[in-house]
Amino acid sequence: MPVAVAGNAFNVGIDRQSGEGTIAFGTADYSMAVYEATIDPVESLNRIEVTDANSIIGDPYKGPQSWTASWSHPAYAASLGAEIQAFCSTDTNTGTASPYSHVFTGMGGTQPWISVYKDFTNASDGAFVFADGLCTSLGFSATREGGPLRVSFAAVGKTAHKVDWTATAADDLADGYFQLQATGAKIELDVDTADSNPSTQPEKISAFDLTVSRDVTPEPVVDAFAVNTLSQGRVSFTGSMEWLYSSLDAYRSTYFGAVAGTAASSTIVYGALELTAKHSSDANASLAIYVPKVAFRVGNLSPNTSGEALKLPITMEVAKPSSGEHIQFTLLNAVSASYD
Repeated sequence: MPVAVAGNAFNVGIDRQSGEGTIAFGTADYSMAVYEATIDPVESLNRIEVTDANSIIGDPYKGPQSWTASWSHPAYAASLGAEIQAFCSTDTNTGTASPYSHVFTGMGGTQPWISVYKDFTNASDGAFVFADGLCTSLGFSATREGGPLRVSFAAVGKTAHKVDWTATAADDLADGYFQLQATGAKIELDVDTADSNPSTQPEKISAFDLTVSRDVTPEPVVDAFAVNTLSQGRVSFTGSMEWLYSSLDAYRSTYFGAVAGTAASSTIVYGALELTAKHSSDANASLAIYVPKVAFRVGNLSPNTSGEALKLPITMEVAKPSSGEHIQFTLLNAVSASYD
């Protein structure tokens, strides 16, 4: 009895194109081992139906083809910069020795064109390239179970190709990952002072999720099967946390307009958040995510009969800060070159 080909010999890749239509078919900037991934062409089969008295449905035809990609993986130190830079157009890189500092800006501006890649490495014909794409979402999450900070990435693009490829650099678990349950890692916040530099961790945080998104829509035309144009929506933000009870400051600021409020108020109270993840094997590497203006909104605060911990469900509403990006990423790693 032959042994089936295993499905876990798989890599994704990402490459910043120098421009629309300029595709490095054979070489990605980075490849990554992932938790899961879906990277495939998107097309529809539509049937032709007319009043021809036929009792059997008509034959199909293909609709226009584009592609969509999504994956998640541990937060690797090197390739993460390429994913952040796919959303934020500019990397300001400084430093003369490791760790090099990468500060990403340009959120909401002109995003770089990217190619993404997939390869079932133990299948002889398992490699594909998906070109002329734009990043649609980038997310970070962690739970109290620990382990790697989880990164989620998604993109939409134009053309798919059957091409073998390699990567200039490869990331996997042997290279380590960013995590929050590590010395020097922290989530600091200030419930009611926006545009501040939080320096304390007043809440016991048991879960965290933050995602920045921008819709991308393929725009086919009547005289071409391949999609040649993409349209973009506006940048949006979603975030949530779960806190173990230590105070009801955020609850009172949500409904009563101040951490010491006692009556209904139309005031939205904004604070600030800073997350710092440390690397599992490189003590010099870190990822800082700073949200200078965010409202920590508490949802239903309900009792339970089990006697389990009292928990505060938090929705984060990100707003425009007094200066700079809505969400600010600073990556310290051993990559000397800019991701631009």
